[in-house]
Amino acid sequence: MIEAQIRGISSTAQRRWNVRRATDMETTARMAGCNHKVGISNLSEKGLMLETTTALQPGDTFEIELPQLGACYAEVVWSEGDRKGCRFFAPISKSVVSAAILRSQYSGSNELLEPLRYRLPPPDHSGTCRSQTLPLGLMILTMAVFFILLVLVA
Repeated sequence: MIEAQIRGISSTAQRRWNVRRATDMETTARMAGCNHKVGISNLSEKGLMLETTTALQPGDTFEIELPQLGACYAEVVWSEGDRKGCRFFAPISKSVVSAAILRSQYSGSNELLEPLRYRLPPPDHSGTCRSQTLPLGLMILTMAVFFILLVLVA
């Protein structure tokens, strides 16, 4: 007779089904109508770790540029200093993750790298960037059309 003890899966393992791939990529994110230079420390089909000096809190949303995909939307889930854990509104493909890894600034290098947050510019507090709601408005309009079509089909 074999005796076994079954352990539950940790809450972290339950939440994260996709493996995060380490990267050291810089890109552009659009937050509150302004473009900001940001870093991506890791990436999966469902989310990423963002490094930015811009103040972001859980629940904040932004648009980010990714290779082979262009713009996609994500939401901040947690925030610790300059690091932000984010999830995509819609999963991205494995090919987009692979393209980001290949375009990573130090892909394949085993050199000791300066942490990404030290290469990011300080936040712009000049007030020259005006807030625009077009991307969020466009997203809301798209969702409204989707739900109307869903109701009509059902």
